[in-house]
Amino acid sequence: RGPSHVVLPGAERIQALVGTPVALDWYWWHHTPYDTHFPDYLPPREGAESFRGAVNRLHAADLRAIVYINGRLWGTRAPSWQAKQAKRAACKRADGDIYHELYCIFDPAEAEVTPMCPATDLWQSTVAELVRNILAYGLDGVYLDQIAHTEPAPCHDATHGHPAGGGTHWRDGYRALVQRARSAA
Repeated sequence: RGPSHVVLPGAERIQALVGTPVALDWYWWHHTPYDTHFPDYLPPREGAESFRGAVNRLHAADLRAIVYINGRLWGTRAPSWQAKQAKRAACKRADGDIYHELYCIFDPAEAEVTPMCPATDLWQSTVAELVRNILAYGLDGVYLDQIAHTEPAPCHDATHGHPAGGGTHWRDGYRALVQRARSAA
């Protein structure tokens, strides 16, 4: 977790210790505060050139690297929340309100996040574009957190094209999201 000068030496030491190629699962590589402002990860926190150099350094040492992004949440204080009108693609409660979640306890005013409806084109295209842009730095993959282990947020938004509050839209939406991300990669 952190910038390359903190993260890379540890990965290199582990590889030397075990004597076989390893992969780095890199957290907090992005410029935004930890666990806030999803999906506004880019640019990398240390700048594009330095980050690309770090990935090249890993590859030269026969190490691989993937980075973390959240595949389920959008930060309601992220600049893109307003710019992309993300609320229209958020999961809605039966009363029409969005869900409110908090993971970063250090800056709660900036940290509210909400689950996005995986059946929406906006969320699928946002994640796919993000994956494409991240992989352009030479990374070997992107870890989409929360899509496989976090319980669904029942979505009641009739404009999303799925049954209100149930059905298979969560599973089907994530399947489509992952397929779009893979195609973008």
